[in-house]
Amino acid sequence: MFPVSTVGVFLALAFLLGTFLVWRLSRAWDLDEEKVLDLTLLTFFGGLIFSRAYFILDNFQFFGFSLLKWILITKYPGFSFWGGILGGWLSLYYFARRLKLDFWQMADIAAVGLLGGLILSDLGCFFGGCGIGVKSNLFFALPAVGVIGKRIPVLAIEALILTFILFKIWAK
Repeated sequence: MFPVSTVGVFLALAFLLGTFLVWRLSRAWDLDEEKVLDLTLLTFFGGLIFSRAYFILDNFQFFGFSLLKWILITKYPGFSFWGGILGGWLSLYYFARRLKLDFWQMADIAAVGLLGGLILSDLGCFFGGCGIGVKSNLFFALPAVGVIGKRIPVLAIEALILTFILFKIWAK
C-alpha cells in the first residue's frame, strides 16, 4: 500500500480537468479530437519528464550520477514547475508539428487546459498545506498547521483569480 496525498489527488483531478477543457475546445473548433488528445498526453509526459530532469539538474549535488535517485520518485521526490512548463511547451511544439497540427492553435487550447489544471493544483496545495502563505493579521488570514500565526491563503486567492480568468475566457 502507498500513501495518497491531498496534493496528489488534486493533481490527478487537475490533469483530468485540463484534458476535459482541451477536449471541449477541440470539439468546438471542429478539430480532430483523437489527435488533440494524443497531443495532450504527449505534452503531459514531456512536461513530466522535463520537470524531473530540471529538478535533478537544479539539485545535482544531492542526486549526482545515481540513476536510482533519478528514477525512484517516491524515495527521492521532486519536480520543478518551470521545468514542467518548459518541457510541456517544447513537447507541444514538437508533437504538434509531427501530428500536422497548427502549433499556435494548439497553444491557445493548451493555455486554457493549463489554466484549469492550475486552479485545481493550487487548491490541492492549499488543502495539503504545501503553500502556507505570508504571515498576516488581516481579517481573512487563516491559521496553518505547523507554523505560528495566521497566514494569507495565497494559493486559495490565486485559485479564485484563475477561476475568474477561466470563466472570462470561456465565455468568449
